[in-house]
Amino acid sequence: MSARELAGVKLAAVLWWPHSGGRWLCRSLISAHPRVYQTVFAHPWVFFTSDDVLDLDNTTQVHKTRSLPDLAPHLRALISSTNEGRRAGLMEYFGAARRAFDATTQSFDWVIGELCMGTPVPRIPDLQVLFESCPDLMLVHLVRSPVGCFPSFANRFELCADPARVAGSWVASMAAVRCFFERHPKLASQHHTVKYEDLVSNPRQELEEIFRFLGIDFSDSMTLKVEERWGRRSSDDIDADDRATILDIASPEMKNYGYE
Repeated sequence: MSARELAGVKLAAVLWWPHSGGRWLCRSLISAHPRVYQTVFAHPWVFFTSDDVLDLDNTTQVHKTRSLPDLAPHLRALISSTNEGRRAGLMEYFGAARRAFDATTQSFDWVIGELCMGTPVPRIPDLQVLFESCPDLMLVHLVRSPVGCFPSFANRFELCADPARVAGSWVASMAAVRCFFERHPKLASQHHTVKYEDLVSNPRQELEEIFRFLGIDFSDSMTLKVEERWGRRSSDDIDADDRATILDIASPEMKNYGYE
């Protein structure tokens, strides 16, 4: 993407796992800033990898390449070309969104889009392709303890209200995001993590840090809707056995995010 294409409104995204307070942060707090337009980045290729797009049966392909060795380079070419198509498509998506906002309004400096990691079945974003497609993107990662998220999953019977499935999904999603940024230290200045629990207990300080990260002046108006919550449940009150199951599975990754 050229410098000319990167001109105009700046793009940022808030990434969160289901029932972590992302819509509250985006729609009640961030959207209150007068220079921010809050929206949703909805392109499926943000989350769908080439395996999802091609719907390849990996086991079948392995056996085909063993019996038909000449098939292997064709499969690699297929995956490579699909990845390139996804990058080009997302680049056009973000470029077109930026041009549309530039053309329709002069009242906003930033467009901040929601990126929920799926519901009811969580999905992991393809961060590699995302940043290749929009290299100046600023990403806020909102994290909540899986113990705190579980009552909402149970209330909606998502992931079968199974604490092991919920914990396993949380670990996979959080580890994927953490490991990506650990492997790409050059993106450190474009990535900011905030914990839901800190945002609830000290919203002004956390919001100030988020907007300092984005380079946007903080506005007191952003705290006016701090008591508003999205969703049905915000309690950590869960069955002791469910809590123990979640902690048995998720504790190692939770420690990486500062949960003891």
